[in-house]
Amino acid sequence: PGSAQYREQDLNTELSPQTVRALLQEVVQLVARALPRARSVTVQESKFGSFSRIYRLDIGDEILAVEVPQCNDEPTAEQKSRRETVRRNFQHFMDYWARGLRRFVPEPQLAADIEGIPIGVYEFLEGYKELNVGEGILRQLESAPRNRLVAVPLETTEVAHVLAELIAAVVYHYEPERDGGTTITDVLINNGDFIYQRNPNGSPAIRLVTIRD
Repeated sequence: PGSAQYREQDLNTELSPQTVRALLQEVVQLVARALPRARSVTVQESKFGSFSRIYRLDIGDEILAVEVPQCNDEPTAEQKSRRETVRRNFQHFMDYWARGLRRFVPEPQLAADIEGIPIGVYEFLEGYKELNVGEGILRQLESAPRNRLVAVPLETTEVAHVLAELIAAVVYHYEPERDGGTTITDVLINNGDFIYQRNPNGSPAIRLVTIRD
């Protein structure tokens, strides 16, 4: 489809299911061409946030994540845009991996701009669950029948360790030499930006899958 079809239909609106399907078809073809190891490629729904949708891309024995914006919106006066969040997120991943800061963010694979809509493809972190806060409780989202998610409170003994790792993820990206000291600032626990699983020894493993700024 041409850019006019995408932009006239979806500019400043949520992407329609038809547009998302068309984008994913193009992503599958792109990945098959760009990654020689991709013999067969299939797509599954994975996570829907407020800013983007993340799909699971199975290519043989390997799994990748594909991030698609929820909306084809123009940036506001404050330069906020759900569409541009996907572009910036991938750029942040590339930047941190290039500088060796790889503890918390997935490995970027490739990015594309399909008819003006940015797409990011990166490492899929299997076994992790989204963190969520509600009713004053830190929870993780578990899959339930009929494609539902159920918020399950973390055990009391886990909470302090998980909170410490969330803080560590922010501190880890602190750059004292840049603009008088900077770190990541625009992350949301309740949008699935942080995901969690237990290490074999019981300690928390936290990953950060969205960095807006």
